[in-house]
Amino acid sequence: MPWHYYLTQAYPILLTTCLPFFFHGATLHFRSLSTRHDSSSAKLTTLMGVIIWATAIYSLAGHKEWRFLHPLLPVMHLFCTKSLLHLTVEQTTRHKSIPPRYLALVLLQIPGMIYVALFHGRAQIGVMHFLRSISPANLTSVGFLMPCHSTPWQAYLHRADLAATGRMWALGCEPPLG
Repeated sequence: MPWHYYLTQAYPILLTTCLPFFFHGATLHFRSLSTRHDSSSAKLTTLMGVIIWATAIYSLAGHKEWRFLHPLLPVMHLFCTKSLLHLTVEQTTRHKSIPPRYLALVLLQIPGMIYVALFHGRAQIGVMHFLRSISPANLTSVGFLMPCHSTPWQAYLHRADLAATGRMWALGCEPPLG
């Protein structure tokens, strides 16, 4: 992956419709640093430093995946919240009502969340339940010709009889380090 993978692909995947709010919230924070020096500003600066540091360090690695930045998502949502609060307060003072367009942009994520929670990955889980139901006498080996980490493996299968004897295998996904 190119060095800018996290900026151009991982952030849009993680933040979806919240991406503009993240950048706006980060901009608001950096602009307020010259006027505010309270403990909450210092904490947000530290959290932004963690986001920048992790993105920079992971960008140096040859093997990049968006899931590496996934633990930073709650921190990124703090900056999205800062943006939404700012926009809502600003709009409310001008027009005396909460602007529905910001809420609509955030709510656009709900169909995707429903799809991911209820349908995406359902087949992989179903296969694991099916394999778990087969008796050890009728199941000699299991091989997964799937992309890296696309099945839940023993988290759902729980078949020590296959794993201990090497009769369960999958394609490797180790990064080329040599």
